[in-house]
Amino acid sequence: MLQTLNLSKPPKISVIVPCYRTERWLDRCVASLVNQTLQDIEIILVDDGSPDRVPAICDEWATKDARIKVIHQQNAGQGPARNAGLDIAKGEYVAFVDSDDWIDADAYRAAYEEVEHDNSIDTVIFGIFFENRWNREIQTNAVPERMQWKGATTVRNFFLDCMLRDSSYRSRNISPGSEEIRYLTTSIRRRELIETYRIRFLSIPLGEDMIWGIEYTLQCANIVWLPACYYHYRYNDTSTSRKFYVETYDMLREAYSIMLNMDSNPQYVQCIDKIFIDSTRRYILSLVVSDYPYKIRQLYRILKDSIWHELRNRFKADLLPFYFRIFLYLIYAGNPHAVYILGRLMNYVRCLLKR
Repeated sequence: MLQTLNLSKPPKISVIVPCYRTERWLDRCVASLVNQTLQDIEIILVDDGSPDRVPAICDEWATKDARIKVIHQQNAGQGPARNAGLDIAKGEYVAFVDSDDWIDADAYRAAYEEVEHDNSIDTVIFGIFFENRWNREIQTNAVPERMQWKGATTVRNFFLDCMLRDSSYRSRNISPGSEEIRYLTTSIRRRELIETYRIRFLSIPLGEDMIWGIEYTLQCANIVWLPACYYHYRYNDTSTSRKFYVETYDMLREAYSIMLNMDSNPQYVQCIDKIFIDSTRRYILSLVVSDYPYKIRQLYRILKDSIWHELRNRFKADLLPFYFRIFLYLIYAGNPHAVYILGRLMNYVRCLLKR
C-alpha cells in the first residue's frame, strides 16, 4: 500500500539512512522503518555513490512509499551523506539508522510519546542489541528504568560523568556510560536544536559521529533514557570499522584535536583525553595482531608523538583500570617493544576470556 505524507505539518521524525555497499541488508533496514507503528515519519535514503544495487533499491522503495525521499550523490563518506539528509529533513526530531541495521516497529512511537508528554525534551535514547560474529544478539546500553536529566547544567554534568566513567568495562545494564550516549542510531534528537547551532558532520574518515554526538549533547537541556532496547546492530565483516588500517592513528589524532578545541572545561578535556587514550589502546591491540609488516616502526612513530608528553602532565591516570594504566605508562616510557609485548599479551587474554 502506498503511504502518503500529510503536507500540512512537518513529520514527527525524519529518519536519515546513509547507504553504501549494503545491498544485502538494505531491504530489511527500510522495511523496518516503513513498518514503524509511528507512521508520521519521513525516511531519507542517501545513496552515497554506492557501486552495487543500492541506488536501484532506494528508488524502488521510493515508488512504494511516499514518505521515502532519495538522495543520490557522489561517494563522500558517512558524514557528508548524513549532512545531505539533514539539509532536507523536515521532522520535529531527527533519527539516524545505518543501512545494514534494523529497528523494532515500536521504537519511534515509544520515543515520540515521551515528547508528547514533555515537549522540552531534546533527546530520547533507547537501548541496542549488538549482533556478534556468531550472529547472536547481546542486549546492551539498557538502563534499569526510565531516567531523565533536566537543565543544561544537570545534563552537562551527567554527560561528562558518563564520558569519564569506564563504560567499556563496567557492569552492563546498570547505568549509562560514555559510549552509549554518543551512539547516533539509538535516539531521536530535536532538529530545531541541530539547526539553531548548525551542527553538522565533519568530512573526516573516522570519528565524525563521535564529534557530532558530543557537539549536539553539549547543547542539550533535557534528556530521557528509556529502558527498552529497539535498535539491532549487525556485525558486518566488510565494514571499515572491522578492518585494520595503519592510517587510523592519524585519523584518531585529527578527531582528538578537533574535540579538544570544542571546550576548554578541565573536566571536558579529561574526558576527551580518556577517549583518545582508549582509542589508541584499541588501535595498538589491532596493530600487533595485524598483517602489517612494520609494527615496531609504527609503534615507535606513535610513541614519539608529542601529545604523550602533554598527556603525562595533564591526564589523571587513575581514571583508567589498573592494567590500562600499565599500558599507558609503557607508552609514556616510549618503549615500542614493551608496548608490543603487552599488546600481544592483552590480545591473548582477551581471546581466552571469549572462549
